[in-house]
Amino acid sequence: MKTKNILLLAFFLVVIAQLAVPLRMILHNNDVLKTGKIYKFKTEPIDPHDPFRGKFIRLYFKENHLVLKRKIDINKDLYAIIANDKKGFARIVKISNTEPKTEEFLKVKALSINEYGNEHQIWIEFPFERFYMNEYKASEAEKAYNESSRNQSSNTYAVIAIKNGEGIIKDVMIDDISINEYLQKNNKPL
Repeated sequence: MKTKNILLLAFFLVVIAQLAVPLRMILHNNDVLKTGKIYKFKTEPIDPHDPFRGKFIRLYFKENHLVLKRKIDINKDLYAIIANDKKGFARIVKISNTEPKTEEFLKVKALSINEYGNEHQIWIEFPFERFYMNEYKASEAEKAYNESSRNQSSNTYAVIAIKNGEGIIKDVMIDDISINEYLQKNNKPL
């Protein structure tokens, strides 16, 4: 009887542990979305013919590089300090190997670095590049996003919540309208 109770207790502890991990992730992401500082990142078009794209919109950001006067170690953790420009869009102010204490920042990865004399151009990858959505809307949303990104008169961007170096996409906007509303407004099939 005692062995059966111990096994039953062990089983319930394992079940609780398995539920706790995804629950913690969900709560953490919701905290970033609710309490993180909001930034708008300008996007650019990307080749829509990706056979592995699944049910999401793949985003490519204009603000993905920075020219530095000093060399930086791209094999260590990198932190991109973020600020808004005069039009209200996010831009990278500087890249650092040390975590900032006062400024808003994102933990990023270096894709490449090019040296031109005393200048070092670093290309980075943001921790967000996919906007997941309803599988029935994703294909039409990606078409609308790519068409708008290529159109010079359209304004496409992603709304990102940033907190403690993490960034999570809240929405993708086309001309200041949520991608979901844009699809409904333009009578795209859902």
